[in-house]
Order: sequence, then C-alpha cells, then structure tokens
Amino acid sequence: MVLRMTDQSKEAVAAVPSAKPKSRIAYWIFMVPLLLFLLWFGVSDLRRTPDVTATLSHLGYPAYFAYFIGVGKLLAAVAFLYPASRRWREWAYAGLTVEFVCSFASHALVGDAWGMRIAPLVILAILSLAGQFDPHRLRSS
Repeated sequence: MVLRMTDQSKEAVAAVPSAKPKSRIAYWIFMVPLLLFLLWFGVSDLRRTPDVTATLSHLGYPAYFAYFIGVGKLLAAVAFLYPASRRWREWAYAGLTVEFVCSFASHALVGDAWGMRIAPLVILAILSLAGQFDPHRLRSS
C-alpha cells in the first residue's frame, strides 16, 4: 500500500506550527548551558588537561579514554547545532545519557563525595529538559 500526500494534506501539514514560542525559549534556556558544557569539556578531554587525566586515573580509566569522550561530546554538540540532523540528534541524546549515567556510576563505585556523584545527574537533567522542548527531535505521532 502506497500512501500519497494530496495537496490538501500538504497544506494541512504546512499550517501546523512546528513549535510554540515558549517551547523554543525553554529549549534554548536548557540547550545553551548544555552546549557550553559539551564544547568546554569536549575540548578539555581532547587536550587531556591535568584535571581530565587525574580524574580518569582516579576512576581507573586509561588516559586515552579522554579522546573518545571528547570526540563524543563535540559530535553531540555539532548534532544539536545542526537542525537537519534529526537522527544524529537522537543518537546524541542517547550517547550523552549513557555517558552521564556511567559517569555517575563510576564516581559512586570509587566512593567519591556526593557532589561528584550528583554532578553528572544534574547535567543529565538539563539534557532531559532540553530534549523535552527540542523542536527538531523526532516525535511519535
């Protein structure tokens, strides 16, 4: 069965607003700090700053792991900034969710202070809120 869009259905789709203005404002309120975080720490990971290497060593990860994390953060930032990349955007949300949950677990398993454990969950909450208001994400109809 092949479904075809008629001129009337095309007009109906075009008439539906993509997102409410308040939703777009909320999206950018959460997305700007998230993008700043991804860009700052993505570059820090790639440069393997002393803080990054000390943290990875403390958690028991090899130093080269910073390259993987840094590239992932920068690719996620690019996916969020390029609105036509709807599928990549979904992968960015999923990948960052895995990263932040694993970061929380890693800090918890080595017995770090609660501040270190909760920080990834705060960023995860910001990511989740940005995703709720994201006008570019794939939506189930």
